[in-house]
Amino acid sequence: MIAAARDLGHDLRPNLMAYGAACETIAAADLEYVEGMDVDRMLESVVVGTLLGDSALAALRRIAQTVESHKRYGTGSAHAE
Repeated sequence: MIAAARDLGHDLRPNLMAYGAACETIAAADLEYVEGMDVDRMLESVVVGTLLGDSALAALRRIAQTVESHKRYGTGSAHAE
């Protein structure tokens, strides 16, 4: 992934520490969710969480990007004047 981005002229390495920190928070939440479950239920939750959770995380990332963009740059109408 890093090499492919570099081949396209983008260096993602500076963002990896922030991405890693966010992933640690997500991993902790995942483990808190399954804590105390029996093994069968835990395995089922891991499969469901992986399949559906990854899609949910991608959607939440897009929402967060939109919110952060509005915080940083506004809605665009004020900048168009």
